[in-house]
Amino acid sequence: QRTPTRVTVRLVCQNRVRLRQTSPLNDLMAFVHGSISARKEFTLRSDATRGRLVKGRGPLMAKMMASTASPGKRAELKAELLTLISKVERGSIATERDQMEIDRAACRLEKINPNKDTLACPLINGQWRLVYTTSESILGKSKPAAFRPSGPIYQYIDTSKMLALNRETAPFFNQVRAELTSTSNTGVDVQFTLFKIFGLIPVKAPGTAKGKLDTSYVDEEMRISRGDKGNLFVLLQEQPGCLL
Repeated sequence: QRTPTRVTVRLVCQNRVRLRQTSPLNDLMAFVHGSISARKEFTLRSDATRGRLVKGRGPLMAKMMASTASPGKRAELKAELLTLISKVERGSIATERDQMEIDRAACRLEKINPNKDTLACPLINGQWRLVYTTSESILGKSKPAAFRPSGPIYQYIDTSKMLALNRETAPFFNQVRAELTSTSNTGVDVQFTLFKIFGLIPVKAPGTAKGKLDTSYVDEEMRISRGDKGNLFVLLQEQPGCLL
């Protein structure tokens, strides 16, 4: 008698977050910085009568999961993530445990990302409001409370021109522009070009002012991105299609 097919799936997502302080000028750069070491793999055990082990790739499994995830499931996971975020003031009062819980919630959404080619997806363009980050420099954790960002922080993405703009509001209204170079379906190299202190005083960015950004989830409401220095960013769409 033929032995029924047995399928074993193993997913591993390991995140290491390394935070560091930067100079005031680099505070604006930190928005696209972060570091993630992630590994996703799965194994499929084939029919026992053939006795073969077939190894697959993480992205393939992710596509399978995303294709079967309903909009209702995504809405449920987004609500769960935003509930956790609502307790930590954009991340400024997040404990290590809070960061771990939020990271796990973000991972659950990343696994069912409905738009895998995020750079080609028109939903990525527009004005996004930062609602959570692990970046200490953006949050200004090392500064007196009066010098920390108190107003909304925005990021604009325009893939038609491969440009980005990060904009703080109160109290200092700093800005930084950047040019983007695609490195994959989801990732870009970021070359900062121009800072504006108080939104008025232009300062040319040095050639060393660069980073990387990977957009691991995007839909019409939410974007999740991870940088090359260990930081997680969660943003909400406010002006879809707003171009630079």
